[in-house]
Amino acid sequence: MSSLIDDLLHQSKFGWDSLPSERTSLDSLLNEVLSNLKITIAKTGAKITFDKLPTVTISPSQVSAVFQNLLDNAIKYHKPKEEPVVHISYRHQDGFHVIGIQDNGIGIEKEKISSIFKMFHRLNSSKKYPGEGIGLSSCKTVVERLGGKIWVESEVGKGTTVFFSYLKHKLLKKNYQQRLGSKPRLLTKRKSFMRFFMSKTTELIQS
Repeated sequence: MSSLIDDLLHQSKFGWDSLPSERTSLDSLLNEVLSNLKITIAKTGAKITFDKLPTVTISPSQVSAVFQNLLDNAIKYHKPKEEPVVHISYRHQDGFHVIGIQDNGIGIEKEKISSIFKMFHRLNSSKKYPGEGIGLSSCKTVVERLGGKIWVESEVGKGTTVFFSYLKHKLLKKNYQQRLGSKPRLLTKRKSFMRFFMSKTTELIQS
């Protein structure tokens, strides 16, 4: 989480393009994330499988943090007395890489799905499921800046799948970001969001 917050604060100060991108194997990146989560995986008995993932041009630290947040949630919100089962799927569709992280956890009520990407918004008790309500909102910011989107399909008692997409071609990504950045209303909204994000993060650190 701290890595993702640091990158978002960096982006708000210096701009998106200042974050380095490089050709990265998502398979290797995912294996690093799974290594970081090995204590959690061992403690919960989680079983994790994944499709073959592509090599793409990305900012590794940011996409790694997105994977880690989504996988951590998939493991965390498991049903009592039932081991988490998580599958990471991949497909390419309409010029996008599409990755899904599917679990067999507690699920989310349909009417609450639209609110889960709000900053500092929590659906469950922090005593039972620890967290600050930052992760999904931060993931949404990163994915949208990659020219993609993030969305959820879920059923209470059966589990949740979080999908996120990423533009396959660098030219498309550049054009998308140019269109996004050319709209003053959206630019102002992003700046307001980052000011709010930084103030709340500072409050958490100082508390």
